[in-house]
Amino acid sequence: TDASQCSTLRCADRYTPFEWWATCLWFPSVCLFVWVATVLWRGVMRSREEALLADCLDSYQRPVGCDDADTRIARRQAWDFLTRKRSYEAFRMGADCPAEHRLLASASRPYNLSLNDLCQRSVDKSRVPEHRTAMTFYMGVRWRTALGATLKMSFCLMFLSSMNATFLRNCAWTMTKEGYNSVVGFINELGTLVKSLTTAVTFLLSFYAIARIQRFWTIQRQGWLVQGRCHDLAMLAGAVVGDSEKDWRARYSLYRHLMLCFFFTYQPLTPNFRAVGFSSLSEAGLLLPGEQAILEKAHKGAGTVCEAWVAKWIQIHMNSESRQAAFQALRELRGGMASVGDTVDQRAPVSFESLLYIAVTALVWLIPFSPLTSDITDRELMVGRPHVAEVFGDAVVVAFYLSLLYMLRHLDSPFDNVGAPYDCLNPMAIMLTTEKKLRDYLTMPHSEYIDGTKEPELCDPMSVIIAKDSGVNVPMRGT
Repeated sequence: TDASQCSTLRCADRYTPFEWWATCLWFPSVCLFVWVATVLWRGVMRSREEALLADCLDSYQRPVGCDDADTRIARRQAWDFLTRKRSYEAFRMGADCPAEHRLLASASRPYNLSLNDLCQRSVDKSRVPEHRTAMTFYMGVRWRTALGATLKMSFCLMFLSSMNATFLRNCAWTMTKEGYNSVVGFINELGTLVKSLTTAVTFLLSFYAIARIQRFWTIQRQGWLVQGRCHDLAMLAGAVVGDSEKDWRARYSLYRHLMLCFFFTYQPLTPNFRAVGFSSLSEAGLLLPGEQAILEKAHKGAGTVCEAWVAKWIQIHMNSESRQAAFQALRELRGGMASVGDTVDQRAPVSFESLLYIAVTALVWLIPFSPLTSDITDRELMVGRPHVAEVFGDAVVVAFYLSLLYMLRHLDSPFDNVGAPYDCLNPMAIMLTTEKKLRDYLTMPHSEYIDGTKEPELCDPMSVIIAKDSGVNVPMRGT
């Protein structure tokens, strides 16, 4: 019988019942398998990081600045900062400081981790081919990246979209044209709702994403600003302070107090620093017993007291010309350190965030039930294919919205190594580079040719010509 003369397409006898259900269910079965496999895979990845996650959560629950008799947790979580003990003797050695008393060459991870850093670290530990696209995909689905964290939900909604496609195919195959048109009308109404929500979500997300990314970059730049002002103070101090034993002890005090200011700026914002108390800082050589007793009595915080100590140091040890420049650098340093916490505390209104999350959540749950094609009224078109591309396209759109929402939520805490370890900033990296540069400014000897009293030794021009003819490279003055 011609299908065009039947009230249902099933009367055309194109498929046996077994063939029809096999045609309908193979794609939903594949989607279900992918979803279940993703759930199991992510569960295995989560179990591997349970210990690290427990330590990080313990850091969140720990009061800032608490002291424990056992500093094991503090040493593990802030290893880059606490692994080397500072001492006046090692500081006094300057350029002759032995390797075992020097600071680490670099932190375990950079200040801002990039995709290139992750790819470089993973290429030697995995069998992923050294290809940019392959490495990008491999790192993108890692544990607690934005895309990787939303894969389970994305594949779940892809499965629902495939079931919706199967439902519409069965309706087109078994129902009359009038009955199928009523189903199509309901699906088109959902499609209209999805279009309206898409417009609202696009506006809200674009506005919110730009603001959050700019805020993240601002916090990142403020860390470099604090670093630069510490360098300015150390550079001025190294140029004007004398070389007596008293002056060297004064330099060491400035070095310690600047690093304490840096540390106390990021301690309440960084989970890795929350377990570091005064006893841990004393063991690291940055805090002396008498100073610890003073900091414990601070009204606002220990960082404020350290800033006052630096100001007093400038007043005592610098002359009038350099003192003005030093106080200007100190004011900028204090403003930069205060801006870090102030910018982190900057939040969108609760009503706006709740509206955004509700709108995105509603959109991603409605997308799988929206129309699959531009013309779902064509029953022959609906029955003839499983609509793989349309379902996969729904999964891609859902994954994009969920990943963006996940990233924006965790960007509210830019130093959060629990929820977003690959996207967070690592202040220990710039603290380590700052500390090494402070030592260079305050301890390295000056060139003996600076004051002009010693005549530089110049090469004989004839010896240079002879050396060049023999193939030896002898640099001349100014080269």
